[in-house]
Amino acid sequence: MISSTDTVIVGAGPYGLSTSAYLTEAGVPHQVLGLPMHAWKNFTPPGMLLRSEAFASNLYAPWGGYTVEDWCRRNHIEYKPVGLHLPVEMFVDYGQWFQSELVGHIRPVEVADMCRKDGYFRLGLSDGSSLVARRVVLSLGLKSFGQAPSALRSVPKPYVLHSGDFGNPMWSKGKEIIIVGGGSRRSGWLR
Repeated sequence: MISSTDTVIVGAGPYGLSTSAYLTEAGVPHQVLGLPMHAWKNFTPPGMLLRSEAFASNLYAPWGGYTVEDWCRRNHIEYKPVGLHLPVEMFVDYGQWFQSELVGHIRPVEVADMCRKDGYFRLGLSDGSSLVARRVVLSLGLKSFGQAPSALRSVPKPYVLHSGDFGNPMWSKGKEIIIVGGGSRRSGWLR
């Protein structure tokens, strides 16, 4: 089965959801592909605190009423623009609420392949269907782009892993490990 739309958003995390809200406001037909907040929910260490302050952690919508502050008010959670120490679980809940309010048209599929032909993008999806679109917005976040230092790239898994391969650090319990790098995901483990 082949369907078509003007624009496809690949990814249903914060950027994909915000992009969809703006395309809806602009009247642009589009489809969102992915699982809402999937990487944040499944590949971020439990209890990790966002580095950004609450006032800077909003998903964006062309309408008022969808900020972290609005979500906290609705859920009777004390809001502080600075110093809230927003845990990832709260951010995921906020993102899923944003999605349920503003982005109801998500297809829970992955893109298996994509090519451009005759001015259109043709996407093969994980459920066996196909989709044709004039534009594609890649809103993948960082999950799919983990890099190992060049000296370690030839070492096979499971001896060298990227923090994006898993979320809960319990896999390391009882093991001797070395953490190379100090990005946000790894430093969140060390709290």
